[in-house]
Amino acid sequence: MASAYSAVAAVVADDLPRRASRLSIVWGFCRRNPLGAFGALVGIVMMVMAAAAELMTSYDPTANDFGAMLSAPVSSRPPSGRRSG
Repeated sequence: MASAYSAVAAVVADDLPRRASRLSIVWGFCRRNPLGAFGALVGIVMMVMAAAAELMTSYDPTANDFGAMLSAPVSSRPPSGRRSG
């Protein structure tokens, strides 16, 4: 009985169509909708950049010296050769 079942299962398995791989599905989407594929790529890049932002920055964005930003320019260094005004 088990051998008859395995023979029937083998025949049924051969009759089934093969499923497309995920890579072929993605490639087909890119071929049919190139603009959509580009938009998906931009979205993925933005998500990766947002997730890896801590690794890419070299300074603390919240460590600002507002006193130095709002103070008058310091004339301790000589003026540049460029004339303005």
